[in-house]
Amino acid sequence: MTGTTPTVRVLHCVDALWAGGGARFMQTLIRYQQRRKDCQPALCVFSPRGLEPSNLVNIDDSRSLEFSGSLKDFPGLFRFALNFRSVLRDFQPDIIHSHMWPACRLSALAGAGMGLRHVWHIHDTWPWLWSSRPRARFYRSWTGLAHRLARPRMIAVSGRVAQFTAAHLRWKPDVLTVIPNGVDLSAVQPARSSKHGTGERLVVGMTSLFLPGKGHEVLIQAVAEIVGRGFDVEVRFAGYGSTEARCRALVAELGLENRFDFRGFVNDIPAFLAELDVFVFPSTAREGMPMTILEAMAAGIPVVSAPFDGVAELIGSGQSGVIVPEVTPCALAAVLEDLAQDPQMRLALGSAARERAWMRFGFNRVDEEIAGVYRAALRGRAIL
Repeated sequence: MTGTTPTVRVLHCVDALWAGGGARFMQTLIRYQQRRKDCQPALCVFSPRGLEPSNLVNIDDSRSLEFSGSLKDFPGLFRFALNFRSVLRDFQPDIIHSHMWPACRLSALAGAGMGLRHVWHIHDTWPWLWSSRPRARFYRSWTGLAHRLARPRMIAVSGRVAQFTAAHLRWKPDVLTVIPNGVDLSAVQPARSSKHGTGERLVVGMTSLFLPGKGHEVLIQAVAEIVGRGFDVEVRFAGYGSTEARCRALVAELGLENRFDFRGFVNDIPAFLAELDVFVFPSTAREGMPMTILEAMAAGIPVVSAPFDGVAELIGSGQSGVIVPEVTPCALAAVLEDLAQDPQMRLALGSAARERAWMRFGFNRVDEEIAGVYRAALRGRAIL
């Protein structure tokens, strides 16, 4: 999509705008595509359950459909299909770029028969991919039907996500193109740890939706342990979600209200990260390539991560971050104690993380590689 190539119209689709890493990735991608002369992006949000598009994406051409998200709402599902096809006729996209599994399935089914090219962006894995429960089997069948209808080009954010998805949906591994997530390096702000000396309070942070398996409670309990041993630590959370109330109650129960700062939705993630000495991501969910870790690395913040699939693709052999052997309060507390006592270790890890992120995970690479997927999807059509 360079030189004299005509403008490619791309409709980004997502089921709902939650303030997680996947939405921030899409936000950055749209912003980069807006700068291109050969790409015209638009956005369609299927459900109003999340944030308004204006909270995340500065884009003139956006539509928000009123789909409830429930597959049992057959009249609503029918209205959604009609409304989505109306959006397609109005915008006339060359590419439908769907983010997250629900949007991939819905866009394929609602747009069937219109001769459009689809790109599916697989950001993570979910239990329905491997569970034997009837609902999970239904989702796998539905995904298979949507895949046959759309015949999409597929992008996976990591090699592990690609392998896992292909294995459980019985697809050939080479049907997924691996394009690791990236960071807008122009928005990065320097980490606090590069600007302060020893003897100050250690500021630990986490950016994540409050959802089961994300590990907020493990971090709270770990901090309770090290504060009890005399360490001066403060934790700042950016995010919101279903487990936030439970986490606030746990903090109150432990008497640590003055140690925890719940910020809620934070739009300026780079500014939030610039306040931190250490970034912690103790998630036991099936993560793909978390934007949160990449953003922290690019800012030069040492990362402490759970040992999820694909973490080695992010922080390498351990020189640019610490992988806890198990996600328990005790194991996490031991790592945080070491970092609290050794500012030079924090600086070394942060410096290595920044170098790795800037060398491997800049968003210019992502933008160009996705443009290549678009070219492959459009190959053979008059637009090329």
